[in-house]
Amino acid sequence: MNPPVPRRSLLRRCLLLYFPARPGGWLSHLIFYVLAFFLMPLFTLLGVYDFFRPGGAEGGFVAPLFIGFLTIAVHRRAVYKGVKIKAVMPDEQDNRSNEALPFSFETPPRPKPVLGYFMKRLGDILVVLNMIGPVMFLVGLATFIISILDLNEVFSAYWSVFLGLVFAGPIFSLYCGSLGQKTRVHGRRMSACDGRPIVLQNKHAPVLILRSFEDEALIDPRPFNQGQYRYEELLAGALKTIGPVITIGHPGDEIGYSGAARLYVANSHWQQAVEYLMQRSAAVLIIVGQSEGLSWEIEQALVNIDRKRLLFFFPYVSKANLGASRYENFKTLIARSFMLPATFDPLAEARQRRYQHFRLNFSAHFDGQLPEQLGHEQFIDFTENGQVRLLKGKKGLMAIHPESIFFWPGMRILNFNVALTIKPFVRKLLARA
Repeated sequence: MNPPVPRRSLLRRCLLLYFPARPGGWLSHLIFYVLAFFLMPLFTLLGVYDFFRPGGAEGGFVAPLFIGFLTIAVHRRAVYKGVKIKAVMPDEQDNRSNEALPFSFETPPRPKPVLGYFMKRLGDILVVLNMIGPVMFLVGLATFIISILDLNEVFSAYWSVFLGLVFAGPIFSLYCGSLGQKTRVHGRRMSACDGRPIVLQNKHAPVLILRSFEDEALIDPRPFNQGQYRYEELLAGALKTIGPVITIGHPGDEIGYSGAARLYVANSHWQQAVEYLMQRSAAVLIIVGQSEGLSWEIEQALVNIDRKRLLFFFPYVSKANLGASRYENFKTLIARSFMLPATFDPLAEARQRRYQHFRLNFSAHFDGQLPEQLGHEQFIDFTENGQVRLLKGKKGLMAIHPESIFFWPGMRILNFNVALTIKPFVRKLLARA
């Protein structure tokens, strides 16, 4: 039986609705937002002013540096408050347990948690430093205008330096931002969890995530996803209330992925592994795609397991290009941040194509209950009576999030809370436990 969901205070529930579901605690994320988006820019401006004023001291730059390191420390606490599976099974016991399974495990990529931790922290530092770029540009532009207008003799003597700041700011921001994101994501991948202990110890029924390997790098495209979290990471964080979250990893991976704990099985045994895990999972989440292997998994899920444990997810398709240049990554990040129609429409069209493929191939299992168009909903589950239910995207207090003040439809549609949206599904399973 799964443990009951703890009761939360009204303030905590409000904050949980406001911030997107992601690994870590709401209080740590709140402090991180205050430090990163208010105190850090403020103290940077104060430090620049202290440096340029007559008789000013260079020590003014110590304050933003201190705030930057404090921001990184708080972000570390926010991320590492998430549930982590640390159990390690001896190889000999693994081999004995494997004899009772209808499939055999493959050796997973070797995790490097220490190196991964330092890479994540380095990425955090670079991302925080990225915020200095716009300040450099604005300060350089303002002082350059003052210098060419001869409003200040000291400024007029250093006009070339201020002009250099105008060009250096965007370049600095581009370099630190793109490199920081890549470093942080790579660090998270190096800290991937091994799923074997979850299956072998058999203490809690897991939550199984099924998806096409083509969707391994599917990024959550919601505006200002500065952490570049993948859908799998957010879904795993929202579903961990039910049980530990596992998935089957891509054979031949040289490095793992953060999010669900991974199992690696031989190519000849993957179907047996999926059937075995389906039957023993508390819930099965399927990220709907169009691959042949995933179609077989959907068919098996609809035929062989209790539909009340099934949850289908139809994502807005935005894949990370791991081999892209820094400029391309930065341009993609900016496009996602503002989500103009030119960016949003292709994501929505790809999602609708996935739904129509799903409806064409599996509508016979739903007795005509699937709607012709999916609309803006992204999740489908089943009620206790077996009826198809579309889970309406819920924002909670995210409806008044600053990102939602933009007019563009993509900003409003994608700015939903994952945990709150799938809460009816989670409550249904916990009530039956």
